[in-house]
Amino acid sequence: MVMSLLDEGTPTRTSQQIAEEKERLGASLDAGGTADRSTVSLSALSANLAPSLALMADIVRNPAFNPADVERVRGQLVTAVEEAKTDPDSMAVRVYMRTIFGPDHPYGTTALGDEAAVKAISRDDLIGFENRWLRPDKAQLFVVSSLPLEEVKAQLEHAFGDWRAPAVPAGQKQFGQAAARPTSPRIVLIDRPGSPQSVIYGGEITPLDPRTDLIPNLAGSDILGSGSFSRIFQDLRESKGWAYSPYSYTVMRAQAVPYLIDASVQADKTGASIAELMSLVKDLLGPKKVTPEELKLSVASATGGLPGEFQTSESVLGAMESNALYGRPDNYYELVADKYRALTPGQVDQALSTMLDPNGLVFVVVGDAAKVRPQLASLGMPVEEVKPQ
Repeated sequence: MVMSLLDEGTPTRTSQQIAEEKERLGASLDAGGTADRSTVSLSALSANLAPSLALMADIVRNPAFNPADVERVRGQLVTAVEEAKTDPDSMAVRVYMRTIFGPDHPYGTTALGDEAAVKAISRDDLIGFENRWLRPDKAQLFVVSSLPLEEVKAQLEHAFGDWRAPAVPAGQKQFGQAAARPTSPRIVLIDRPGSPQSVIYGGEITPLDPRTDLIPNLAGSDILGSGSFSRIFQDLRESKGWAYSPYSYTVMRAQAVPYLIDASVQADKTGASIAELMSLVKDLLGPKKVTPEELKLSVASATGGLPGEFQTSESVLGAMESNALYGRPDNYYELVADKYRALTPGQVDQALSTMLDPNGLVFVVVGDAAKVRPQLASLGMPVEEVKPQ
């Protein structure tokens, strides 16, 4: 709610005036957040950098939280949560995150949050969050520009140099312990009557540290399900035709690295698809390990796409932010290609064995329970039916 309200008005600018000023300057100014960060991003013409930064500084430093704006944004967020409860992918990811992390862990929710909580938040709560979290002693500035560094620094100093932290203590993140990885696989079912497809979200919390070198793990993920050449894609889509875009990938967080398998499948192939996914994971960790040809494809995909990832200023900015969040060196992306090319199948096998445990997999299924429940019962895994959250 706080990030949604930043550009809704300050003591000296209304939301209409902010919108008009952005248009006049040719600037893009957005506020948002992820599981780990609150972010305000500005894209400005170099010639208009100073007034664009002044506008950015005003919404960061002086949000008004006008009561009428608070209620309007509250209504928008409540509607978004209600809509998410009817979208099968949103239904699946909300339950998946809560299931693998536990209901009390910060990562156990999604960006939309909880409907009851959104309704209960007061204007004082919003101001309290701003004072604890949106403050200079917690801020980092990332800049991509063709202007000389000293010129950019001078303009940043003018916009933010006299920003002072409020007297209240800064917020401290409390993550606690995530739910323990299960010792046997299980299924969570959400009934969506009449659905012609089932959405499957499977995975687990890995023991990986996001601040370590995960390139062998990423290569292994490519081979399992992250690439179009992967085993999951080739099996469920190309061979069996049960799914259109089945994938698996790491979900990077600053404090955890959950692994996610995402597949929308024919309703009548829901149980068979889960059985196949289990088999693919077990085979990759067991008798059918990474082959040299698979690794060659993974390396080519990862290294060949690198130049295209940095074609825009926004892409470079995103890479800088990721490096800071995960404690990487500034030259991380200069080293990635050589690290991929140095990998051996044995190293990737070892990384996969550390990352994944077939017994720790949890599958969240959104589908027509009348059709799906008998299929799931035949798999020999516990099945728990829950309501959309």
